[in-house]
Amino acid sequence: MATLLAEVYGPGGETRRKVAAKVEAAFRSVPFIVDVDNSWGQPARRLRTTVSTDNAEFFHVEESDVFDTIAILNGGKTVGYSHRGGGRQPIPIRIERKKGERTLDERFLTTPIPANVLPGDRGVVELGDVVRVAPERASFPVFRHNGRAVEMVTAELAGSFEAPLYGMLAVSKAIDAQDWTGLQKPAISLHGQPEDESRPTLLWDGEWEVTWVTFRDMGAAFGVALLGIYILVVAQFGSFKVPVVILTPIPLTFIGILGGHWLFGAPFTAT
Repeated sequence: MATLLAEVYGPGGETRRKVAAKVEAAFRSVPFIVDVDNSWGQPARRLRTTVSTDNAEFFHVEESDVFDTIAILNGGKTVGYSHRGGGRQPIPIRIERKKGERTLDERFLTTPIPANVLPGDRGVVELGDVVRVAPERASFPVFRHNGRAVEMVTAELAGSFEAPLYGMLAVSKAIDAQDWTGLQKPAISLHGQPEDESRPTLLWDGEWEVTWVTFRDMGAAFGVALLGIYILVVAQFGSFKVPVVILTPIPLTFIGILGGHWLFGAPFTAT
């Protein structure tokens, strides 16, 4: 089973995610591509706490006291040190809640804070009286590849397909068939991160990168080997034509391999 990894580069996180979502839809439209997933997912839910300036003024509460209380509840505060003597480091004395209890709940909002803005005030109010809590969505995670922000779509090839090239060709056709009104269609790159990020680019990576490097290195080594064989045969027979005749079956072999794969429907892989 082969793995597909598509990396989408482009201007702006929102635009990049929209393009990547269209790429994911192209993945899902191909029958033999399964286990499709993406890198951005669904943003987590979080609670935002803000100080109500009107309530703080009404209850005579200093904003700094509110911030200090929230900081202690969520982190803690060192109130002193226990000196042990003998040249040993002192032990800090901290006021803090257990990590499992650091949640914004009823106990958090009922924490007392001083209301002593005016001279002589000794009042106490609850933290929930001067803060507002609103649920919201957290921001999307940002993944980077070599220092560049990227959205990723991953999948697996099912059935008899053993090379990522089959899935890449099918996804490319699906992308061409999509309606890109309102979005710029991404350029498809097979190797190397794009230099121009002013437009969306789909870069095939993962297992395809291994295949690309394998064919590149093996092709270069094979070329050097052919050149070495040609030189040795020329030195042996003293002719520049005889080596050409001897090496002629090599390109014919490649033609036979491609024809055989096409005839029997066998998957073409690096191996």
